[in-house]
Amino acid sequence: MHDCRPAPTVEIYTDMEVTERIEPEDLSKPAVLRKKIVRNPVTANPFVSTRHDIVLKQNARKKGSAYYSGYETVCRFSWKLNNPAGTPQKCNLVFPLPAARAMYDDLSATLNGMDVLPQMQLKGM
Repeated sequence: MHDCRPAPTVEIYTDMEVTERIEPEDLSKPAVLRKKIVRNPVTANPFVSTRHDIVLKQNARKKGSAYYSGYETVCRFSWKLNNPAGTPQKCNLVFPLPAARAMYDDLSATLNGMDVLPQMQLKGM
């Protein structure tokens, strides 16, 4: 059985604050200045390499006098990305987890050897 989950995606961008000048129809009134953030995306593919190691173990669960089949997986996903812009950028990596109701033990995330899990957002799709 094959699960057709989306592949990981990455958004690389810079946010720039710009000031917008809005001229009123009544020229006797002053123009309004409004600041807004404009996102400038980098459209090149940043993925250089990927590595996925997955170990699947059968793990039967006992409930009452019956055993129910179940599985445990140990997964390690590694991606190497390159900043195609050559200047400092912001980045959002979206990695779809395999099951919304699964339990995830010992989840970790590192970036250049540093723990980044506390900065991540885990959310349902």
